[in-house]
Amino acid sequence: MDRSAIRYSTSVLLCSLLVACRWQSSTPATETTGQFGGGTGTYTAQCSGDLPDWISDHPPQADASGDANPSEPGVQKSFQLAQAYPLGVPVITNDAQGQPHITSWNPPAAETNGPWRTSSDLSIAAQRDSYLAALKAYILQGMSDPGIDFNAAKNNSNWASRKWYHVPMMTASANGRREPYHGVTNERPLKASEQTHWLTSGGDLRAVAVGYYNSLGGYTIGQVFPSYDLAQTNPSAAHFIDGTVVFKLLFAEYVPSRIQAPDPLAHAPRWFVQVPSNSAAPPIEVRLLQVDIAVKDDHFSGKTGWVFATYAYDERLFPAEANAWRRLTPIGVQWGNDPTVTGTAITALQESWINPDTPPAFRDHVGRAGRLIGPVDNPRSSCLSCHSTAQVDMAQAGNVAGMFATQSIPPNSCSTPMAWFRNLSSGPGGSVAFGRMPANNCPVDVATTGLTSLDYSLQLQVGIVSVFGFQNPNPCADYAQAHYAATNAMALRRNQEQMRQSPDRERQFLRELPAQSQRVKITRDGKLLSREIPPEHRR
Repeated sequence: MDRSAIRYSTSVLLCSLLVACRWQSSTPATETTGQFGGGTGTYTAQCSGDLPDWISDHPPQADASGDANPSEPGVQKSFQLAQAYPLGVPVITNDAQGQPHITSWNPPAAETNGPWRTSSDLSIAAQRDSYLAALKAYILQGMSDPGIDFNAAKNNSNWASRKWYHVPMMTASANGRREPYHGVTNERPLKASEQTHWLTSGGDLRAVAVGYYNSLGGYTIGQVFPSYDLAQTNPSAAHFIDGTVVFKLLFAEYVPSRIQAPDPLAHAPRWFVQVPSNSAAPPIEVRLLQVDIAVKDDHFSGKTGWVFATYAYDERLFPAEANAWRRLTPIGVQWGNDPTVTGTAITALQESWINPDTPPAFRDHVGRAGRLIGPVDNPRSSCLSCHSTAQVDMAQAGNVAGMFATQSIPPNSCSTPMAWFRNLSSGPGGSVAFGRMPANNCPVDVATTGLTSLDYSLQLQVGIVSVFGFQNPNPCADYAQAHYAATNAMALRRNQEQMRQSPDRERQFLRELPAQSQRVKITRDGKLLSREIPPEHRR
């Protein structure tokens, strides 16, 4: 097919030969706004697409060279949300004149050839090792290269690279929103009482993280957040496709005086980030501690349909491994919650495996009964059990606590926590919602009526609750509207030029003009008079 004959909107990017993406600017703009994105105030929102990259009352200030983060080597720009979400596979039909047009989009196909797919029984050591190695290699490819350093915007600017995307609207509160240097958000603090192998006693250290979704995951994110018009946000579209890969980099605040030798993070990758609760302070140094990877894999649909793996930074690999991002050793892998193991004592599990060769500093920190967690995570839970609570109650819009409907971790007061360790299945139609936790904490009401599962994505939960619970507006809506209006005007001017060159095109254009002019009005010379956006651009 002659692809030049296909009329793509100028606001759509071609991500690959078969999948197109929403637009994203490489030159972000800034908007003055209130702290949650609405009104005016002393906050700044950066806009590079339909939705904000970040909101901050102390935005990065670039120097004459363009460097916004002088604490780090090279010229570092502020964080840019990777939001050119894939639209899917175009459905192309011919009009009466035989010209092809994109009339709709189909979901992309499942990834059945992923390098991890050769392993389907993680209780077998060789398959487990292969699976863990394949996932690690998958997320490191390109993203760990010097000069990229897990900057998704830089990575995605290379047409040949594997694309990664962020969840938008993580703007809910001062403590929970994305910061503007690397887009990290707060995690559970790192507890010295749980890290006795390497931390001295004292207060908690901060932990922060940033998450990435592959193209299949990015497609789903775009279905949940289809427009700059947040009223169109659709939680029920949170059905991840088989082959979706999600990973999260977790960093710990680096305070050398709190570390007992040998320093397990001595040569770990480091970033300097803003502390959301104290944004006026200088950025703090954080170092890579933990990497979580999750993959939607129908080999495990009899359990949850997801596999979670956790890796730790491993100083033992220095200096043999020159690339610091690649010094990762698996802590373990989990493909089910072992729902029949009801006690707390560490025991042999059938659906989790913990690596006995975990870096020494991070050993002995496991979840309930030995289930998988990482150094930052809560030992009352596990990777899968925590993420199984990803849901929203849309009837509770405006009520933040009510929208969550439960806690992600069993409360200390809960004497019957096994509801958190069920294997809630996930398939092509999404996953099963968790249920509701009553005011007295236990037992959990596992009925799912009225609940919308978010298919194990706690980041989607944060974004959706920002929109409907905190009711955060979109400070970039005007910016996005102006973009679509301009690209529509360009498209109409292009049609006019074609019309002048071809009588047949002129007759076709005149037939189409009434419907077009109701949405975007132009004068005969192409001057824009109206900025109302046609529905086909509200994706």
